[in-house]
Amino acid sequence: MIKSNVALIADNYGKALYRIAQKNNKVEEVFKEAVFLLNEVLQNKKLQLFLKGPHFKKHEKHDFINTVFHDKLSLITKNMLHIIIDTKRTFYLNEILREYIFLVNLASGFQKGNIYTAVALEEEEKKKLTSAFEKYTGKKLKIKFFIEPWLIGGMIFKSGGFLLDQSVRGNLKRLKYTFGMLEDADVKL
Repeated sequence: MIKSNVALIADNYGKALYRIAQKNNKVEEVFKEAVFLLNEVLQNKKLQLFLKGPHFKKHEKHDFINTVFHDKLSLITKNMLHIIIDTKRTFYLNEILREYIFLVNLASGFQKGNIYTAVALEEEEKKKLTSAFEKYTGKKLKIKFFIEPWLIGGMIFKSGGFLLDQSVRGNLKRLKYTFGMLEDADVKL
């Protein structure tokens, strides 16, 4: 499989950050910082524009990192940000952080998953679903739950490349497709 330029850059920088964090026994600390940064960068449009925009000078970005994240980030994470600024890779910051998070989860045996339901679930129902899908996939899962009323009922589970659609909407779509195939084949019911 051929990786895109973005994927290659994220892969290289994410792996490098992981190796350095691992060498310094700071994997979990850097993981928390990566999650924090990812949330900060994704939530703050002005911060995204500043870090990713070419109209600000490198020294301004370095000063910003040193001032704003002075006591919030470890030296490893700050150095990674400085390297990304120096190599003009700030445009790829989100992907690099996601790659690092992915590598930490992979090394610890975790896999991310999402469950979409039409209505909110009780905590006990969430635990049962998580347990059932962990048994099914054979992996420890970190599942996020989302409410999507358009599903009508049932649920959709996504994890990695796996998709299980047991929603009412999905079942209706499959029925419509099946009946369409029968009509196209001139099958009489």
